[in-house]
Amino acid sequence: MNRIFPALLLAGLLASGLPAQAASLSFSNAPQANPMNQSGTLDLFDTSIGTLQSAKLTIFGVGYSTFAFNNTSGSPRNVTATSEISIYTSSSLSGLANILNSLSPTLALTTSTGPLTLDAGFTSVGPIANSKSLELDLDPSIFLSTGGGNFTVWCEGSERNSLQGETSGVDMKLSSTSGCGATLVYDYLPNVAKVYEPASLALLGIGLMGVLANRRRKPRA
Repeated sequence: MNRIFPALLLAGLLASGLPAQAASLSFSNAPQANPMNQSGTLDLFDTSIGTLQSAKLTIFGVGYSTFAFNNTSGSPRNVTATSEISIYTSSSLSGLANILNSLSPTLALTTSTGPLTLDAGFTSVGPIANSKSLELDLDPSIFLSTGGGNFTVWCEGSERNSLQGETSGVDMKLSSTSGCGATLVYDYLPNVAKVYEPASLALLGIGLMGVLANRRRKPRA
């Protein structure tokens, strides 16, 4: 039996055993005064690189709230103030936009002063920070593109506040900032280049040597 075929089969298996790879893309924006309007760009997956197995998008946001009180009642007031910064997202990529638009909001950043006793006059509390993230396991086909390219993710932020307790004679103003960002991780199997490695060439040589040896041992007619 010719033994070159098992050798070539093993060489092919060795050459194709590349592990799965991961590519991480991201953008982030510094906080700005609300109402916030920001965006970032991420790359599509170029199908010439390999076969995309999964796509995980994480959207994150951060917010800072500063509360300013003016107690004009002439006596101490016990109050609690809260703020909520809502971050909404969308995308230029239609499949992703449909998912993000269904999240209303994408992130809700809630902060509270906790119980406060306000003396007469002005009191300021903050800035108080809060951050959140949302991880989405998405259909890989959304991000496929022949030759690559990119898409945009948009973020908008809005604020609202409330004051509870002995609120008579107490005025409150909220000043807030927010920022957003995103990380996209592609897990994929890279395309295998048809190039023989040294180990594969060595196995091929051994197989050829076996064939030649078999031919030399054949009896002459």
